[in-house]
Amino acid sequence: MRVKCIINKISEINDIKVKREINLIYGQDQNRLLPFQLNKEYNIYGLSLKDNILRFYICYDDSDNFPQLEFSAFFEIIDYRLSKYWELFIDKDNSHDMIIKEWKDNIYFYNNLLDGASYEARVFNRYKKLIDEEFPNLRVKILNFEEKSNNLYFENQFGSSYGICKNFNNRDFGWFDISIRFLNNLEFEVNTFKSYESNYKMSFDNKRSIFNFSVHEIQETMNGNNYETYLIALFGSNKIKIPFEPIVTDIKVGDFITIKVPIEDVLIEIIEDKI
Repeated sequence: MRVKCIINKISEINDIKVKREINLIYGQDQNRLLPFQLNKEYNIYGLSLKDNILRFYICYDDSDNFPQLEFSAFFEIIDYRLSKYWELFIDKDNSHDMIIKEWKDNIYFYNNLLDGASYEARVFNRYKKLIDEEFPNLRVKILNFEEKSNNLYFENQFGSSYGICKNFNNRDFGWFDISIRFLNNLEFEVNTFKSYESNYKMSFDNKRSIFNFSVHEIQETMNGNNYETYLIALFGSNKIKIPFEPIVTDIKVGDFITIKVPIEDVLIEIIEDKI
């Protein structure tokens, strides 16, 4: 399950009941800066439903070792698929939670986790990695599709771009999983940016798509009698496979790369129907 922050001011919440509960947590300052970022996407590590108010367990930063409980009113759900690692827990106050088994079986698990207990931290971080990798495809919001050219325009928290898609098939616009395949004429720039998620981006300019990635792995495979080399690049928590020529381009694991490629060499495939 994944969400996108669409509101980060209490003053923008319209539901009176929800706003009253939010004020109990954050106080009466309607314009205070909240700890999550507008337009950023977050994986969900648990759900809590009480008094018909839904809240999500999210990590404000990928490096966080424990999740925080935040009201769903601040977010748009962009992926409704529930984690297979969650189990239903119904508390005596009639709240309904979807959480990991060790948490469900121990009412002190979350408090211990917040206190920095080593066992709970190990358990949560193990599940956090599993949940982060559970749905690995790149998820984007489809903005437009041009039938004549097969140009598919899309965006996510890292920006917007477009490419050629031949299986859109008149679907409604919305959030989809996609795969991206690059064909030829890739132009690489190495280590032009120096940090992770804050500098991942996608854009387009002069009929080229531009992407910032970090290199996670380099793969060599046999195709007939020839070796083919691919970069496995990280784009947020997603992995994208990029063909490249190592003799021409000196790239290694851990590098930050910018690639520029003509739109006609960016092939987009819809992985699943809109949720």
